[in-house]
Amino acid sequence: MIPLAQAVRDIFANVDPQFQAYVDRLPERVTCTKGCAACCELLALITWPEAALIAETLREQGLVERFLSKLLEQAKQSDFEGLDQESYWIRRIPCAFLGDDRLCQIYDVRPGTCRYHVAFSAPELCSIRPSGTVRQLDEGPIIAQALGPLLIEARKEAGPAMEQAGPIPIMVLAALNSLGEGIPECIAPGEWLRRYGARVRAVNREARTP
Repeated sequence: MIPLAQAVRDIFANVDPQFQAYVDRLPERVTCTKGCAACCELLALITWPEAALIAETLREQGLVERFLSKLLEQAKQSDFEGLDQESYWIRRIPCAFLGDDRLCQIYDVRPGTCRYHVAFSAPELCSIRPSGTVRQLDEGPIIAQALGPLLIEARKEAGPAMEQAGPIPIMVLAALNSLGEGIPECIAPGEWLRRYGARVRAVNREARTP
C-alpha cells in the first residue's frame, strides 16, 4: 500500500459535500452534465497522493491491464513533445480514463482537479478550441485547501518527492511502479516537473488573470 492513499479518499469524502454546498450558494448555476466531457481533454495535473489512490484502486480491482496501454500512450503525448496546454487541448487528447460512453471510468477516485472543475456557461462552449468564453470556477484554492495539509504531513513523512505533481498518466504510472507493477519506464514525475513545471505554472497564471 502507498502511504496516504486512504487519507486522500477520506479528505475527498469530507471536502466533496463542502464544495457542493459552496457552489449551491453561488448566484450562477453549474451547467456541467453527465457525459459532457470536454474538460477531460485538458492537460490535468495531479499530486502524488491522488495518483497513489488511483493506482491502488486499479490494482485492487484488477484494472491495471485494462488501462495500461492508454496510460503509456498518453504519457508520451503529455511529455510536451512540442505541445503546450492549448495545443494539447486543440488536439483533443482524451484522458486515459474517459470511456467510450464519455463517462469517467474511475469516477469514485478521480483527482481534485476533476472533482472541482466546474463551468457556469453553456456546455457547448466548453468544446470550442480555444475558448475564451467559458466561465469557470478557480478550483486552485479549493484543491490547495483540500490537499495542502496532507502534503505538509507527507513531506514530514516521505520528503519533498511527495509534493511532486504532473499529468495524470505520468503520475499514475509512477504510482503503479511504486506498487511493484513493473510498468515500462517513462518520464519520472520529478523530471517532468523540472522540465515543464515553470511553463505550466506561468500558463495557469496567465489564464487566471482577468
